[in-house]
Amino acid sequence: MGHENKTGELISLLENERWQTRYKSLSSLIKQGDNSALEIVKKMLNEDENAHVREIAVEYLKLNNSFPLKSINPENVKLCRFPIKNLHTKLGIINVTSDPNLSENEAREDIKYKLKQKAAQLGANAVININCGKKFLLLKQFKAKGYAVLINDAPEMIQVEKSNKGILLGILYIICGLSYFLSNNTSDLFGTFLLGAGLVIFTVSIFEIKQYQKDKLYLTIITAIIIVMLILTIYKCLHILIGGYNQTYWNLSW
Repeated sequence: MGHENKTGELISLLENERWQTRYKSLSSLIKQGDNSALEIVKKMLNEDENAHVREIAVEYLKLNNSFPLKSINPENVKLCRFPIKNLHTKLGIINVTSDPNLSENEAREDIKYKLKQKAAQLGANAVININCGKKFLLLKQFKAKGYAVLINDAPEMIQVEKSNKGILLGILYIICGLSYFLSNNTSDLFGTFLLGAGLVIFTVSIFEIKQYQKDKLYLTIITAIIIVMLILTIYKCLHILIGGYNQTYWNLSW
Protein backbone atom coordinates (compact mmCIF):
# COMPACT_ATOMS: atom_id res chain seq x y z
CA MET A 1 0.00 0.00 0.00
CA GLY A 2 2.82 2.40 0.89
CA HIS A 3 4.54 1.77 -2.45
CA GLU A 4 1.29 2.44 -4.34
CA ASN A 5 0.76 5.67 -2.43
CA LYS A 6 4.27 6.84 -3.24
CA THR A 7 3.78 6.02 -6.92
CA GLY A 8 0.47 7.88 -6.91
CA GLU A 9 2.14 10.93 -5.38
CA LEU A 10 4.88 10.87 -8.00
CA ILE A 11 2.34 10.62 -10.82
CA SER A 12 0.36 13.55 -9.40
CA LEU A 13 3.58 15.62 -9.42
CA LEU A 14 3.90 15.12 -13.18
CA GLU A 15 1.45 18.00 -13.57
CA ASN A 16 3.40 20.33 -11.29
CA GLU A 17 4.15 23.80 -12.67
CA ARG A 18 7.91 23.52 -11.98
CA TRP A 19 9.74 21.51 -14.63
CA GLN A 20 12.33 20.41 -12.08
CA THR A 21 9.58 18.70 -10.06
CA ARG A 22 8.17 16.98 -13.15
CA TYR A 23 11.66 15.85 -14.12
CA LYS A 24 12.47 14.42 -10.67
CA SER A 25 9.12 12.64 -10.50
CA LEU A 26 9.68 10.96 -13.86
CA SER A 27 13.21 10.03 -12.84
CA SER A 28 11.88 8.40 -9.66
CA LEU A 29 9.24 6.49 -11.62
CA ILE A 30 11.94 5.18 -13.94
CA LYS A 31 13.99 3.96 -10.97
CA GLN A 32 10.91 2.15 -9.66
CA GLY A 33 10.33 0.51 -13.04
CA ASP A 34 6.83 1.97 -13.11
CA ASN A 35 4.51 1.51 -16.10
CA SER A 36 1.29 3.01 -14.78
CA ALA A 37 1.75 6.53 -16.16
CA LEU A 38 2.18 5.72 -19.84
CA GLU A 39 -0.69 7.85 -21.15
CA ILE A 40 0.32 10.84 -19.03
CA VAL A 41 3.95 10.58 -20.15
CA LYS A 42 2.95 10.27 -23.81
CA LYS A 43 1.01 13.50 -23.43
CA MET A 44 4.02 15.12 -21.75
CA LEU A 45 6.25 14.12 -24.65
CA ASN A 46 3.94 15.87 -27.08
CA GLU A 47 3.02 18.92 -25.02
CA ASP A 48 5.55 19.67 -22.25
CA GLU A 49 7.39 22.94 -22.91
CA ASN A 50 10.65 21.87 -21.22
CA ALA A 51 13.19 19.93 -23.31
CA HIS A 52 14.69 18.11 -20.31
CA VAL A 53 11.28 16.79 -19.28
CA ARG A 54 10.52 15.61 -22.82
CA GLU A 55 13.88 13.83 -23.03
CA ILE A 56 13.34 11.91 -19.80
CA ALA A 57 9.80 11.16 -20.95
CA VAL A 58 11.40 9.34 -23.89
CA GLU A 59 13.52 7.33 -21.45
CA TYR A 60 10.39 6.34 -19.49
CA LEU A 61 8.59 5.25 -22.65
CA LYS A 62 11.62 3.29 -23.90
CA LEU A 63 11.79 1.49 -20.56
CA ASN A 64 8.21 0.37 -21.12
CA ASN A 65 8.68 -0.48 -24.81
CA SER A 66 6.34 2.34 -25.81
CA PHE A 67 8.68 4.45 -27.94
CA PRO A 68 8.55 5.50 -30.67
CA LEU A 69 4.88 6.36 -30.43
CA LYS A 70 4.50 5.55 -34.12
CA SER A 71 6.78 4.17 -36.81
CA ILE A 72 8.76 6.71 -38.83
CA ASN A 73 9.15 6.43 -42.60
CA PRO A 74 12.82 7.26 -43.39
CA GLU A 75 11.73 9.09 -46.54
CA ASN A 76 9.80 11.57 -44.37
CA VAL A 77 12.77 12.42 -42.12
CA LYS A 78 13.82 16.05 -42.55
CA LEU A 79 17.50 17.04 -42.77
CA CYS A 80 18.64 20.48 -41.61
CA ARG A 81 22.14 21.94 -41.20
CA PHE A 82 21.00 24.52 -38.64
CA PRO A 83 19.26 24.60 -35.25
CA ILE A 84 15.47 24.90 -35.46
CA LYS A 85 12.82 26.92 -33.66
CA ASN A 86 10.23 24.13 -33.66
CA LEU A 87 9.46 22.43 -30.36
CA HIS A 88 11.61 19.29 -30.50
CA THR A 89 13.12 16.53 -28.36
CA LYS A 90 16.70 15.34 -28.79
CA LEU A 91 16.96 11.57 -29.13
CA GLY A 92 20.67 11.15 -29.77
CA ILE A 93 23.67 11.93 -31.97
CA ILE A 94 24.03 10.23 -35.34
CA ASN A 95 27.37 9.57 -37.04
CA VAL A 96 27.50 8.12 -40.56
CA THR A 97 30.15 7.53 -43.21
CA SER A 98 29.58 7.09 -46.93
CA ASP A 99 30.70 4.06 -48.91
CA PRO A 100 34.33 4.60 -50.05
CA ASN A 101 33.66 3.24 -53.55
CA LEU A 102 31.10 5.90 -54.50
CA SER A 103 31.60 9.04 -56.55
CA GLU A 104 31.36 12.38 -54.77
CA ASN A 105 27.73 12.99 -55.74
CA GLU A 106 26.75 9.43 -54.91
CA ALA A 107 28.53 9.73 -51.55
CA ARG A 108 26.46 12.80 -50.68
CA GLU A 109 23.25 10.94 -51.45
CA ASP A 110 24.49 7.95 -49.46
CA ILE A 111 25.08 10.23 -46.46
CA LYS A 112 21.52 11.60 -46.69
CA TYR A 113 20.09 8.09 -46.98
CA LYS A 114 22.02 6.81 -43.93
CA LEU A 115 21.12 9.83 -41.81
CA LYS A 116 17.44 9.29 -42.53
CA GLN A 117 17.65 5.55 -41.89
CA LYS A 118 19.37 5.93 -38.51
CA ALA A 119 17.04 8.74 -37.46
CA ALA A 120 13.96 6.65 -38.26
CA GLN A 121 15.39 3.75 -36.23
CA LEU A 122 15.67 6.08 -33.22
CA GLY A 123 12.12 7.30 -33.66
CA ALA A 124 13.21 10.73 -34.92
CA ASN A 125 11.52 12.65 -37.71
CA ALA A 126 14.38 15.08 -38.31
CA VAL A 127 18.15 15.45 -38.10
CA ILE A 128 19.44 18.94 -37.26
CA ASN A 129 22.80 20.68 -36.78
CA ILE A 130 24.27 18.46 -39.48
CA ASN A 131 28.03 18.80 -39.96
CA CYS A 132 29.13 17.10 -43.17
CA GLY A 133 32.52 16.98 -44.87
CA LYS A 134 35.12 14.73 -46.43
CA LYS A 135 36.61 12.14 -44.12
CA PHE A 136 40.02 12.87 -45.63
CA LEU A 137 40.74 15.82 -47.89
CA LEU A 138 42.05 13.75 -50.81
CA LEU A 139 39.34 11.08 -50.72
CA LYS A 140 35.75 11.09 -51.99
CA GLN A 141 34.41 9.46 -48.83
CA PHE A 142 32.18 11.69 -46.68
CA LYS A 143 31.29 11.66 -43.00
CA ALA A 144 28.43 13.43 -41.27
CA LYS A 145 27.14 14.01 -37.77
CA GLY A 146 23.82 15.42 -36.61
CA TYR A 147 21.25 15.42 -33.81
CA ALA A 148 18.31 13.07 -34.21
CA VAL A 149 15.23 14.90 -32.94
CA LEU A 150 11.51 14.37 -32.66
CA ILE A 151 9.70 17.51 -33.82
CA ASN A 152 6.52 17.77 -31.81
CA ASP A 153 4.67 20.33 -33.90
CA ALA A 154 4.29 20.29 -37.68
CA PRO A 155 7.54 18.55 -38.71
CA GLU A 156 6.76 19.33 -42.34
CA MET A 157 7.14 23.07 -41.55
CA ILE A 158 10.64 23.42 -40.07
CA GLN A 159 11.55 26.91 -38.88
CA VAL A 160 15.32 27.32 -39.20
CA GLU A 161 17.15 29.27 -36.51
CA LYS A 162 20.17 30.68 -38.29
CA SER A 163 22.77 32.87 -36.61
CA ASN A 164 23.99 34.70 -39.70
CA LYS A 165 23.29 38.05 -38.04
CA GLY A 166 25.62 37.14 -35.20
CA ILE A 167 28.37 36.15 -37.62
CA LEU A 168 28.01 39.37 -39.63
CA LEU A 169 27.95 41.47 -36.46
CA GLY A 170 31.07 39.71 -35.21
CA ILE A 171 32.90 40.30 -38.50
CA LEU A 172 31.87 43.97 -38.45
CA TYR A 173 33.22 44.40 -34.91
CA ILE A 174 36.46 42.63 -35.87
CA ILE A 175 36.97 44.87 -38.92
CA CYS A 176 36.29 48.03 -36.92
CA GLY A 177 38.52 46.82 -34.12
CA LEU A 178 41.37 46.02 -36.48
CA SER A 179 41.11 49.42 -38.14
CA TYR A 180 41.46 51.13 -34.75
CA PHE A 181 43.93 48.51 -33.57
CA LEU A 182 46.38 49.05 -36.43
CA SER A 183 46.17 52.84 -36.37
CA ASN A 184 48.36 54.94 -34.09
CA ASN A 185 45.70 57.17 -32.64
CA THR A 186 44.25 57.62 -29.16
CA SER A 187 41.44 55.10 -29.67
CA ASP A 188 43.55 51.98 -29.04
CA LEU A 189 41.56 50.79 -26.02
CA PHE A 190 38.28 51.21 -27.89
CA GLY A 191 39.70 49.29 -30.85
CA THR A 192 40.86 46.50 -28.57
CA PHE A 193 37.37 46.29 -27.06
CA LEU A 194 35.75 46.09 -30.51
CA LEU A 195 38.21 43.40 -31.59
CA GLY A 196 37.59 41.28 -28.50
CA ALA A 197 33.80 41.69 -28.66
CA GLY A 198 33.74 40.83 -32.36
CA LEU A 199 35.84 37.74 -31.77
CA VAL A 200 33.50 36.51 -29.02
CA ILE A 201 30.31 37.14 -31.04
CA PHE A 202 31.75 35.54 -34.18
CA THR A 203 33.04 32.45 -32.34
CA VAL A 204 29.79 31.88 -30.42
CA SER A 205 27.73 32.17 -33.61
CA ILE A 206 29.96 29.74 -35.50
CA PHE A 207 29.88 27.19 -32.68
CA GLU A 208 26.09 27.47 -32.45
CA ILE A 209 25.49 26.85 -36.14
CA LYS A 210 28.02 24.26 -37.16
CA GLN A 211 28.95 22.59 -33.90
CA TYR A 212 32.59 23.06 -34.91
CA GLN A 213 33.80 22.09 -31.45
CA LYS A 214 33.34 18.43 -32.45
CA ASP A 215 35.21 18.68 -35.75
CA LYS A 216 39.02 18.57 -35.66
CA LEU A 217 39.61 20.66 -38.79
CA TYR A 218 37.30 23.51 -37.85
CA LEU A 219 38.37 23.31 -34.21
CA THR A 220 41.96 23.89 -35.36
CA ILE A 221 40.96 26.83 -37.53
CA ILE A 222 38.86 28.52 -34.84
CA THR A 223 41.53 27.89 -32.18
CA ALA A 224 44.21 29.42 -34.43
CA ILE A 225 42.08 32.52 -35.01
CA ILE A 226 41.40 32.91 -31.29
CA ILE A 227 45.09 32.52 -30.38
CA VAL A 228 46.22 35.07 -32.97
CA MET A 229 43.58 37.57 -31.90
CA LEU A 230 44.42 37.10 -28.22
CA ILE A 231 48.13 37.59 -28.89
CA LEU A 232 47.44 40.80 -30.83
CA THR A 233 45.05 42.04 -28.16
CA ILE A 234 47.44 41.30 -25.28
CA TYR A 235 50.33 42.86 -27.19
CA LYS A 236 48.38 46.03 -27.85
CA CYS A 237 47.17 46.27 -24.25
CA LEU A 238 50.74 45.90 -22.97
CA HIS A 239 51.89 48.48 -25.50
CA ILE A 240 49.26 50.91 -24.24
CA LEU A 241 50.12 50.28 -20.58
CA ILE A 242 53.88 50.51 -21.12
CA GLY A 243 53.44 53.62 -23.25
CA GLY A 244 51.37 55.24 -20.51
CA TYR A 245 53.93 54.27 -17.87
CA ASN A 246 56.82 55.70 -19.92
CA GLN A 247 54.89 58.91 -20.48
CA THR A 248 54.23 59.25 -16.75
CA TYR A 249 57.87 58.51 -15.96
CA TRP A 250 59.00 61.11 -18.49
CA ASN A 251 56.69 63.73 -17.02
CA LEU A 252 57.92 63.02 -13.50
CA SER A 253 61.55 63.14 -14.61
CA TRP A 254 61.02 66.39 -16.44
